[in-house]
Amino acid sequence: MRLHKKSLGTVAISSTPIVQSFASCSMDKATLERTKKKFDIAYFIAKEGLAFTKMKALCDLQERHGVDVGTTYRNDHACSNFVEFIVLEEKEKLVQALSRSRFYSFQVDSSTDVANVEEELFLVMYLESSTATADGKVQVVNKFFCVQQPTLSTAEGLYQCFEKAMKYMGIEDSWKAKTIGVGCDGTSVNLGKKNGLAALLKREIPWVICFWCLAHRLELSIKDALSGTFFGFIDEFLLQVYYVYERSPKKCRELEEIVSELKWCLDSTEMPIEGGTRPLRASGTRFITHKVAALNRIIDRFGAYISHLLSLIENPKVKSTDKAKLCGYVKKWKNFKVLLGCACFADLLKPASILCKVLQEDELCIVRAIEQIMKTKKNIDKLKGIEFESLPTVRKVLARITEDRKYQGVKVLQYEAGKEYVKSNWVGWAGGIEACLKDRLQTEHIDLLSNAITILATNGWQRQEDARFGCPAIDNLCEHFRAPLENAQIDLSLIEEEWDDMVEYATSYLNLVQDDYKAVWWKLFNCADAKKWNNVLALVELLFCLPMANGRLERIFSSLKFIKSNRRNCLKEETLDRLLRINVEAPVFSQWNPETAIRLWSNDKVRRVTQKERRRPRCRTDPHSSASTTMSGEESEAEVFSLDEWLQWVSGDVVEENVSEAEADLQDSESDVVCL
Repeated sequence: MRLHKKSLGTVAISSTPIVQSFASCSMDKATLERTKKKFDIAYFIAKEGLAFTKMKALCDLQERHGVDVGTTYRNDHACSNFVEFIVLEEKEKLVQALSRSRFYSFQVDSSTDVANVEEELFLVMYLESSTATADGKVQVVNKFFCVQQPTLSTAEGLYQCFEKAMKYMGIEDSWKAKTIGVGCDGTSVNLGKKNGLAALLKREIPWVICFWCLAHRLELSIKDALSGTFFGFIDEFLLQVYYVYERSPKKCRELEEIVSELKWCLDSTEMPIEGGTRPLRASGTRFITHKVAALNRIIDRFGAYISHLLSLIENPKVKSTDKAKLCGYVKKWKNFKVLLGCACFADLLKPASILCKVLQEDELCIVRAIEQIMKTKKNIDKLKGIEFESLPTVRKVLARITEDRKYQGVKVLQYEAGKEYVKSNWVGWAGGIEACLKDRLQTEHIDLLSNAITILATNGWQRQEDARFGCPAIDNLCEHFRAPLENAQIDLSLIEEEWDDMVEYATSYLNLVQDDYKAVWWKLFNCADAKKWNNVLALVELLFCLPMANGRLERIFSSLKFIKSNRRNCLKEETLDRLLRINVEAPVFSQWNPETAIRLWSNDKVRRVTQKERRRPRCRTDPHSSASTTMSGEESEAEVFSLDEWLQWVSGDVVEENVSEAEADLQDSESDVVCL
């Protein structure tokens, strides 16, 4: 629409549709209330991922409950139109926030939807220094930007999709001057040094930093570390146990019965009462976390799984081929090194699983990511420094083994050999995980990241005695980001002086040791002396915008698959963008106010909100056509039949009569030919 293009193409807040929408609305109070209710219904439909065709049914339901929603704008087209203006309000808020921000970065990733169409998702990351979180910290905002469908899957196609996204949001004139980083996965189409998306972006934006998602690197490091080890057998074991019960409700019921019986027979220390019974799938967006959860489920329900498989082997109704397969499973799985290996890997992967969760936070910044990586390294070092029998999960498993070598009522095989095998190899597995973490998490921008941490990590300022603390880091950062800082009208010559003054103020009046670094920065951004540090605070704002991981993108892809399902696989690109924006970014239903969207909708063009419901036109007939009023003789005769005719036809009498009549007609025709 003309209004949308005009509004999104400007950055002047006074000319945006949101400000213009506060002009006087022509609706009376009663009409406005009815329109609000219909906008609420449309918002609910979009937020819950329902079809637009539900609009009429929900309006009818409201009327049945005595709610007056009016007689117009109650169909799917009206719902789509309402959603369009609801999204316009959300888009304008984002554009205004980006116009206020001096720097921002993007996170991009692609996936194929249910219609086999490639969808490219964009998230934008910026710092909201003036608005604190609930616990008084600066807010690193990571918002949904848009979704686009690239014409080509090449780097050139992705770059064109990038520019298309900027134009769609109306910031095509300013995004290159403010963009300082792009986060993506490690595919060659994204990070290729010569012809990848990163190379194409650097030709236009030389200072931009393209980060390989840390969460993806973490998963790859664990795969590298455990490749070719005993974990490959454990991973296959987890998969086999999962598929035994995946599509069999009967087996799941039998398993639950066995678990309930074992809970009565065994002590709670041997089999936990809480927790599920079915094996967990050891794969997903949080690869390591799913692995650890699946390992712990096996450890807690190992006796139930083996007992159930043994009962299936003895069941005469089970096929012989299935029995042979189950016998092979039981023989392998009862070996003690399988159970103890699950416990050992659950302990070794636990630090990495905690890091995996942190790297997938919505508002992850560089300091939080690096701090957690160092904590993970320390936790792995602690594990390597203790005895094997003292590992938490290993100790729990060994404590459950009885004197007759039974675990949860199941006798394990080769106890001593299995224990010795895992005990002799676990240090090597731990060292491999640590080494692969170090290799994979290294980046070409390591010096730049170190300088950024020096500036942002306020808890280290108190311990520094060097008079030039932080100045070398500031020099390097200013040299790299000179162009965007100058575009933001920052005086680079004053940054070091302001930095020294700010650090002196913080060490004198703030608790840098106990307060979180984000809380310290919020106080610095909003204190009375903040105007004196405008230049150095601009550099801090830039550093907070560096993207570290794409965890939120993966969750938005899950929402996309929920919205664009098999029953809605023909959604257009713009409709999908609107639904995703409401589903992901819009406030919850109880906190949403429809007034701004209604004003935008009402001021767009003349609306007939008080028009009465139209009557359906009558079916027109041609008075000159005899076919519509009368039937031919053949049609009328064809409609008349009796039960006697049906019985004669079934018995064969009518068939013989028809055959004789056909023969008589044939003889008459032959006699006519002879006469001629």
